[in-house]
Amino acid sequence: MEEFTTSFVTTSRYYVLGKRSPQITRIWFALHGYGQLARYFGQKFAPLVDERTLFVFPEGSHKFYLEDVRNHAHSRIGASWMTRENRLTEIENYCNYLTGIRKEITRGKNAKLGLFGFSQGCATAARWLASGGIEADRLVLWAGVFPKDIPPDKINKINATCVYGTEDPWLTSEQLEEIRIQYPACQLISFRGGHEIDPTTLPTVMAGN
Repeated sequence: MEEFTTSFVTTSRYYVLGKRSPQITRIWFALHGYGQLARYFGQKFAPLVDERTLFVFPEGSHKFYLEDVRNHAHSRIGASWMTRENRLTEIENYCNYLTGIRKEITRGKNAKLGLFGFSQGCATAARWLASGGIEADRLVLWAGVFPKDIPPDKINKINATCVYGTEDPWLTSEQLEEIRIQYPACQLISFRGGHEIDPTTLPTVMAGN
């Protein structure tokens, strides 16, 4: 069997918290984790919105039922950025999608850009940054690690922070040590908790310009 590819135009949604105005000086692009939807993920950032800050929440194009599909009328739905299947094409597709949003949001604005990734969104954010699709001056990876296919020099030039819960079952001490060695400029911040966004730690991490 021979494999082929095709290109086509598609439409994908994203969400925004904050008012798009000339007063905006900081725009955050926040990428959700596996099995999440952007409209619910974005609610965690609502307390951080002010007249100078805008939050943008893209959404992975892969949607699926999180529960029994036989009861799909009531099953919760989640999204994913990619799987290992057709990996390189999937990465290219979501980078193009994210770059399209960035161009649309920043048109006519002179604001600083920040990039936030949670869980699976960490690898997505790092790959997008490395692709050149966004020029951010801040990077926050929460409950995730840098993908191994990204050269450290692509990341070490930026103000990067990695946040993790001390009881997170998905992160190992070896992974955290690798961050310390490979990304010495990356600030590591921990909180008491698991694989989650801690509402007490979040404002501290996101503070400042």
